[in-house]
Amino acid sequence: MSYSLRSHHRDWLKRLNHRCQFSGQRAGGHGHRYNFHHTHSGAYGHEKPGWNLLLLTPWAHRLVHTLGGTPMLGMQKNAVTIQNRRAKRLFCSWLWSFPNPLQRLFHLVCRMGGVGGVFLLGAISLFIYAMSEL
Repeated sequence: MSYSLRSHHRDWLKRLNHRCQFSGQRAGGHGHRYNFHHTHSGAYGHEKPGWNLLLLTPWAHRLVHTLGGTPMLGMQKNAVTIQNRRAKRLFCSWLWSFPNPLQRLFHLVCRMGGVGGVFLLGAISLFIYAMSEL
């Protein structure tokens, strides 16, 4: 955890309205568990809440790491390192290294939030459905 994250922790929770940016559930404060998630490694020390630092519930944080192929490592500090090591052994490693295309989509949905995120997911679902009917 970077110094910046520790020193601004409470301010950022308040700025993000104590809400998970993926699910909208309460996160942080009064017994609600939460995790901060960096969208890329270059964000360490240069955090911008809501953009390269996402407030997530533990479930949503595990989900974003599951999309990267490291489901059980989502809460460990070295989950991204392990994901990238595994990616190097696979065909088209850029497709699997952090953040992979599914994780990038997850980050985008979180950044859009609320109705915009739901609209984006719906549009992608319709696109996939239409392509499967061809």
